[in-house]
Amino acid sequence: MNELKKNSVAVAFGTMRERCFYRAKDIAEETGVSADSARYALKVLARGGYWK
Repeated sequence: MNELKKNSVAVAFGTMRERCFYRAKDIAEETGVSADSARYALKVLARGGYWK
């Protein structure tokens, strides 16, 4: 992977991680679950997983 593409991926990943963090906070406030639980659920969904 060339340097430019690596940097683009890093920037996109950082932005998504930041948005995921704030979105998890919103979900936690709306549902009453802990922010850690909401963050974990978003990670599972981002990997294409599902909750059984």
